[in-house]
Amino acid sequence: ATPNGGTSELSTVDANTGVNSARLRADVAANGGGASFPDIKLANAGVGTVTNGQAVTVSFWTKTVEQTGAVPFFAQLFTEQAGGGASKTDFLIQPPTFLTTGNWQQHSFNVTLGADASAGVSLLFKADCGATANCVLDVFIDDVSITPTVP
Repeated sequence: ATPNGGTSELSTVDANTGVNSARLRADVAANGGGASFPDIKLANAGVGTVTNGQAVTVSFWTKTVEQTGAVPFFAQLFTEQAGGGASKTDFLIQPPTFLTTGNWQQHSFNVTLGADASAGVSLLFKADCGATANCVLDVFIDDVSITPTVP
């Protein structure tokens, strides 16, 4: 979790299931007018389990409780290679797609991993206001899974 001028945390405020969820809150005013772009990253999951070129389904739920304007939210899956770097990046959510405010919303993506998955996969979530005045995005993320795609 990296705050980057916002909030990036495990939260008990709201959850789709259970009692915990991840929370990202980008808020330029709360950061004194400075850039706010918090992120949370699940790093190097599935080492020794995921395979090169494997088909997987990435699924998660989001709930946006506050949003001022069209604030970019990013979800990216990286196929990680030994020694650093990614052999493939899948942009699951990025502009011009924006989250809907109010209710829990499920997102599901079928992707094929890159040619070198020796260091597993990483999943990044980021709320990005940059330094846009009065920008706010408060989003909860829950029930994240990366599973082999059933043919």
